[in-house]
Amino acid sequence: MKKIFAMLLALIMCLSLCACGDGGEKAEEKNEVELTVSNIKEYLKISGKVNECNFNKGSYGYVGAKGDAEIVIETINSSGAKFKNVTIKCEVWVGGGLNCGWEFEKDNNRCDEQNRQEYNYKVITIDLPSDGEASAINEALKWENYKGEWSDNMPVYDELSDTDIKIEIIEVSGKVIIED
Repeated sequence: MKKIFAMLLALIMCLSLCACGDGGEKAEEKNEVELTVSNIKEYLKISGKVNECNFNKGSYGYVGAKGDAEIVIETINSSGAKFKNVTIKCEVWVGGGLNCGWEFEKDNNRCDEQNRQEYNYKVITIDLPSDGEASAINEALKWENYKGEWSDNMPVYDELSDTDIKIEIIEVSGKVIIED
């Protein structure tokens, strides 16, 4: 009788463990939210700052000028949530000047749009770990004097500052897990 009672008790315990496992997975799925370009800012902040900037004007103002800079792109988990398989693609824009200014050393793109001609940009992909705190991404820039005429009314960015960095999120995939 004791053996039958012990076997019955063991069977009941196994069934209760199985039930707990299923409920936990379903609860996690219930708290998962698909990330999009429009909702990611609720859970994550992406910022850019100038880490270092060196600029020397040339003998005739911007003719012969040289410079190098480094910016840092960081992610900050502003919600305390966990992230699952998150990849973020963004454009990082820096003030560049129409005929002279800052540009990325690698993979620089110059904007041809009328309202953005003074900017250069680079597409950056961030793979986010579950805690949302991605390692800082460092990007090198150089000061470039382009061919063409330069005039006093053209925007020129000699000293690069944090306000010259703009980040636009263009694509997001993955989920955020909201913990109760």
